[in-house]
Amino acid sequence: MTQSKKKWKTMFDSFFNPEQVFTKHGDKVRPEFVLSVGKDGRKCLSKVRDIDVQAFINSFAPGCDMSVVINKLKAGLIPTNYDEHNCLDMSLMPKSIVDAMQSIRAFRDGFSDMPADIQEAFGYDSNIFIQSFIDGTLNDALKNIQSGKDTGSSGDDIDTAINGSGSNGSGSNGSGSEV
Repeated sequence: MTQSKKKWKTMFDSFFNPEQVFTKHGDKVRPEFVLSVGKDGRKCLSKVRDIDVQAFINSFAPGCDMSVVINKLKAGLIPTNYDEHNCLDMSLMPKSIVDAMQSIRAFRDGFSDMPADIQEAFGYDSNIFIQSFIDGTLNDALKNIQSGKDTGSSGDDIDTAINGSGSNGSGSNGSGSEV
């Protein structure tokens, strides 16, 4: 009679030859396993304890109760890090990457249609022009352009550059669409 030697199971054994663990609905406990190292240096899973499933689920109840969450917010126990300067309206953002790329392309095409003096102020680079919206240097650059022109100009060129329309309401490229 041969006696079978019990072999330590490793993570590779469970990956390449998995054993299904059957549990019936309504089991009150589930086992918790931890990765350990056997005497021969191989990694294996060892059962640590049984966890009461219902008690585990119920332990999350206080954190999910909206009245508790709202009371903690009112008391200042939950940090919100709210800063209205970092809030923005996302409803105007593109819905997909394709829409975003088309918006960028249209913006760059609009930059190439702007007057030469505006393009020159940004080094003929649409990326620098886009960056000026972010870092707040757009108004300064456009004021420098306006101050360099004759004092008799009404600023329609700047309105056209920013809004895509002059004082008459028509677009700079005649299509009426904003860039």
